[in-house]
Amino acid sequence: MNNWQLSRFVSAVWTALFFCLPSSVQAHNGAVAIAVPVEGIEIDGNLADWPEGMRRYPIVWENKGRSKGGEDFSGWFRIGFSAEENALYVAVEMRDESVLIDSSESNTPWDVQDGCELYFDILHQRRAKTISSGGIWGTAFRNLGENVKVAVTREKNHHRYEWRVDVQGYGDGEAHLSSGMILGLDIILVDKDEDGSFAWVSWGMGSRKESHNENTGDIVLAGDSRKTGRIAGQVKWEGGQMGRRVKIEVDSQGAPEQWLWAATDPSGKFAVDLPPGEYRVGSPIVLRDDEEINIELQAEEEKWIELILEQPQGKKIRAGKGEITPARPGRRDGLWQGYGISDGLPPGSINAITQDNQGYLWFGTGFLNKGRGVIRYDGANYVAYTTENGLADDRVYCIVEDRQGCLWFGTEGGVTCYDGESMVTFTTADGLVGDQIRSMLVDGEGNIWFGTGDSRWDGFGGTGLSRYDGVQFSTFTMEDGLRSNDIISMTQDEKGTIWVGTGNGLSFYDGERFSELTMEESAMGRAVYAIDADNQGGIWFGRTGGASHFDGRDITHLLLDAELANEPVRKVLVDARDRLWIYPEPAGLYRYDGAEWVHFSASEGVGGDQVSCLYEDRDGALWIGIFGGGISRYDEDRFATFTKAEGLLKDLIFSIEEGPDGSIWLGYGGGGGVSRYDGDDFTHYSLDNEVADHSVWSIGRDREGHMFFGVPWVGVYRYDGEELSYIPEGNGAWGFAEGREGELWVSAGNGGLVRHDGEIWERFSPEDGLPLRWTKGIVVDRQGWVWVGTDEGVTRYDGSEFVAFSEEDGIPPGGIWSVMEDSRGQIWCGAFNGGVVRSDGTEWHRFDRERALEVGVLSIIEDDRGHIWFGLWGGGIVRYDGLVTQTLRKGDGLAHNTVQKIIQAQNGDVWIATEGGATRYRSRTSLPRIRMVGITADRKYGGVERIAVSSSQDFVSFQYRGASMHTPPERMVYVYRLTGHDDEWQQTNLDEVEYRNLSVGEYTFEVKAVDLDLNYSEPLSVHLSVQPPYERIGMVGISGLALIGLVVASGYGIRRRRERDRVREEYIREQQDRLKAQEELARELEEELQVAHEMQIGLMPADSPHIPGFDIAGRCIPANHVGGDFFQYFPLADGRLAISLADVTGHAMEAAIPVVMFSGILENQMEAGYSLEELFPRLNRSLQRILDRRTFVCFEMGELDPAARIFRFANSGCPYPYHFKASTGEVAELQVDAYPLGVRADTAYSTLEVKLEEDDRVVLCSDGIIEAENAAGELFGFERTAEVIYRGCRENLSAAELLDRIIGEVKMFTGDVPQGDDQTMVVLAVG
Repeated sequence: MNNWQLSRFVSAVWTALFFCLPSSVQAHNGAVAIAVPVEGIEIDGNLADWPEGMRRYPIVWENKGRSKGGEDFSGWFRIGFSAEENALYVAVEMRDESVLIDSSESNTPWDVQDGCELYFDILHQRRAKTISSGGIWGTAFRNLGENVKVAVTREKNHHRYEWRVDVQGYGDGEAHLSSGMILGLDIILVDKDEDGSFAWVSWGMGSRKESHNENTGDIVLAGDSRKTGRIAGQVKWEGGQMGRRVKIEVDSQGAPEQWLWAATDPSGKFAVDLPPGEYRVGSPIVLRDDEEINIELQAEEEKWIELILEQPQGKKIRAGKGEITPARPGRRDGLWQGYGISDGLPPGSINAITQDNQGYLWFGTGFLNKGRGVIRYDGANYVAYTTENGLADDRVYCIVEDRQGCLWFGTEGGVTCYDGESMVTFTTADGLVGDQIRSMLVDGEGNIWFGTGDSRWDGFGGTGLSRYDGVQFSTFTMEDGLRSNDIISMTQDEKGTIWVGTGNGLSFYDGERFSELTMEESAMGRAVYAIDADNQGGIWFGRTGGASHFDGRDITHLLLDAELANEPVRKVLVDARDRLWIYPEPAGLYRYDGAEWVHFSASEGVGGDQVSCLYEDRDGALWIGIFGGGISRYDEDRFATFTKAEGLLKDLIFSIEEGPDGSIWLGYGGGGGVSRYDGDDFTHYSLDNEVADHSVWSIGRDREGHMFFGVPWVGVYRYDGEELSYIPEGNGAWGFAEGREGELWVSAGNGGLVRHDGEIWERFSPEDGLPLRWTKGIVVDRQGWVWVGTDEGVTRYDGSEFVAFSEEDGIPPGGIWSVMEDSRGQIWCGAFNGGVVRSDGTEWHRFDRERALEVGVLSIIEDDRGHIWFGLWGGGIVRYDGLVTQTLRKGDGLAHNTVQKIIQAQNGDVWIATEGGATRYRSRTSLPRIRMVGITADRKYGGVERIAVSSSQDFVSFQYRGASMHTPPERMVYVYRLTGHDDEWQQTNLDEVEYRNLSVGEYTFEVKAVDLDLNYSEPLSVHLSVQPPYERIGMVGISGLALIGLVVASGYGIRRRRERDRVREEYIREQQDRLKAQEELARELEEELQVAHEMQIGLMPADSPHIPGFDIAGRCIPANHVGGDFFQYFPLADGRLAISLADVTGHAMEAAIPVVMFSGILENQMEAGYSLEELFPRLNRSLQRILDRRTFVCFEMGELDPAARIFRFANSGCPYPYHFKASTGEVAELQVDAYPLGVRADTAYSTLEVKLEEDDRVVLCSDGIIEAENAAGELFGFERTAEVIYRGCRENLSAAELLDRIIGEVKMFTGDVPQGDDQTMVVLAVG
């Protein structure tokens, strides 16, 4: 009753003695009818005994399919009652072009033949949710109790249904019909034609009549229809006409249980016919508690009223901060990134995704009766907003952002607008046509459109379409030209036309009226489930079995395979490349590029085959909401990996270079020749058989566009665009460089240095002054000097003499494998044993900004942004922009962590040759965001821009958070400075900076977030004013007078105080130096933790192996302080697979370095092909020699033979794996005991072999799961772990789902207790 104001007048108009009453007046579902007394009616299907002259009410409201405006079929009914018999009578007639009846079986489905359904609500209680019904379809009667009788007669093109409802069977036998009563009733006619088309219409609008009496019409029992009166009127907005339909409630004052709802027409007018009596007129959305209209209605009289509608205000609630959950980086599987419960995402289906103007992603959740509200994701946290924060309902189905930056959430209970501080909810009480909001659209003029419908059923539950112009709501329904009131999808094309997909066809709005776009291909049905505009001005529509395209003139149909012919295409998206993405339920995703389809399913990386929404963000990444829970992100631009699966001959890539035409050439390790990639396909070039097993270590290009391929110990091959030729004079090449005159320089290994001027190959030897050392990396600087790396340092050749630089000059030991000149003329050198130096022309300087560079540096380049790239042996990539370093590893998208060569192509793409394939990298340009979380000084401040503190307050702390969709929070780097104190930018991995003992003065704190792509956020600034203590400020005058007296009285006192001040200043400086040293130590420790974390994560597999008949998933969740866990998969001969899990003692770098070392040893041993019985002793002996006494490795490995379903297992100190046996439901431990690796050299290691059956599970886990501790000091333990595994397996969870279940249970058990150790698991599921 809120938001409405009654007019200040009620006028009575005496009408003629008799007037024609309308055949149908709008009720709460769209219909009101008058029932009159009848007698002598026999239920036999013969309507001849019905009184003549009874009013007939048309049944015309189309709910599904088409009645073709009555041309195909039409119907009407008459209704009467007998107070003496206490019975209700209904006569239904249906004209039908094609009578279709199936009498073969009594249980024939309802939607395959003609029929009639009757819904009735005898008690007519307010908001009743139990509606009685009966039906007859063909010759089959359904749901008819002893109180309902029905008969049917049929002839050509005609059906007649006759109903009787005995009322005494309802309301415990106390219901009795009498004049003035109001009942609920509705009728549905079902039509099936021989061409397969199906449609049904109802008397009143709306569907799902059985679920609520708001979906049925009203029947008024009248003793004589000629002795009724009429209440009519109009509802208006303040200052204008009504632009929507409104419910009007009429209550009998003499019998409050007698009531009905009428609905206005689009102009706001209404009329309802009633027996004489006293009535109260208003509406649940019209009358305020202190206002009412009382009307005394006489027979054959009309009373007119006018209602004035206030502008909708909605219900406003301050939203608050929401519930914050830290986000984990998710799971990478090729180009896919998955996010689930274990990554912090709340459980539940994701129905909607959108990105706001600040770059945040918003997820709408919920299904059926459950929802988690709406979730904001900034790359660092998930923030959930629910009904407690002001949301209309926790089930959110659509999200849009308006021109003012406000977000609108369409829910099951209305629509909510969020401006960043408060939530305002609008419902039918404010003018919405319905509260079940299924789709939304912001048009080009800023209007917001809301489509209604039942999220569970297509073609049901909708009440039309609302448009909000910022002031008021306008309503559109089938009466305005919509094909159906069930609105499923909407979009607007470039011409401004609004397209509306409904459960009964496609409508479009040209700014004035709705029209229908008729689409043939009847096999695709009439429902339009999804719509999106393409980049050429066309529109795509998701239909049954495929998609249709309208280019403004013609419609074409894109049909899916036969097995999907009956599946609805529920999601349609056209990406920035104009490719079509569709989701045919429930078959995963399909992408169409205009020529062919590509299918993506759960096995290809999507989080599930049932997709609930699609969204493309501003960076071109595709976000997919998964029905049942989880989100997947598909990003093919930032990292694209090329392996054998994409067309390479092998994954071991040693060299890479760009050709003169922009193509990319790749050289293989271990034989295989070279391949050329033209952007679409690979072309392979074989070298002669003599070098088939040799590696192509380098690729070069001269100014004429000839390509050169270096094969150490063999020679050089040249490709002139047509054929390969062998050049033995090249002596084998480890590197190429072009000179200033166009000559080609070659570092030839033990062949020294070679120069090629286009005709002659000239070799430099010790006789020419070249030190007799192995040559590797090479570059020609801007002066034309040649720099070449050797096994003892780096040598420079200026055209006349060679100058060698070694360890004595600051060159790292172990040989220089990479040499590069940057844009400032500095020479950079990377050593095979780790370490980087650079020369400014006078001396060599150690580059020690990044601990990760302590492994082999195989390649160095400078990109077009001036960033330096370091390719590492086993360490991925380190990038440096002159201030900040960031790392890229396999978990981020690299094909492998061993990087042999990096180049940048002319188009800006960076290509990376690795030992696991080639990776193409394109840097994101979207900036990270940063916000001030708080400031701590004399008290806690919020995210303010200015604070003032006393100098007696010796501590100030700034807390901030950076966020990016492409950078996990723990990988974010920050730069900061406090101008007035330290004007130089400092780097930190911490999200807090502290200052102590600041002097009186004015300062500005600035901080920026730096993401993995070395993009900097806009600076965040806070002005800090450090003032003298308050008591000194208050005593200035008195102190001044006292000081004069003291000066006059004694100069000695002043001298003593100066001495005390000097001592005090020296003490303060010492304390400041000490604090500065502590801060520097803390920064170094944090950087060490970050490096350790990245080293650990880089060892993990990027995705799970795909083995037919098996489901495998692994996860490692490092503790905050970084531990020593990792897991890995190794493909073996004959299709077998090794699954390993390791836990190295210690934390941070103490664990990270042994982890990397052990991982390298393990990979080398696995390449040798040792069995489990051989592998474990060899690993143990190696670690015995290398590790100190405090360090050891708990390690377990299983070998899976998929063909035989045999799992062989060995263990050295890890918790026993769990084996769920599906045949018995038992969870057993695979008990194999031995000392950890590195403890005792004489340790014997045994193996265990088990036979796996269908639906079996094997779970490997580290002690971080078993020993997880809650606040009471209890451990999660073996038994609890086994119980969780048992329950998950009994529910037949997938491997990834079982991981999520275990991690979730551990998290619930530990609560707020910080994670104390890495938690690592691998699940192997059969079937």
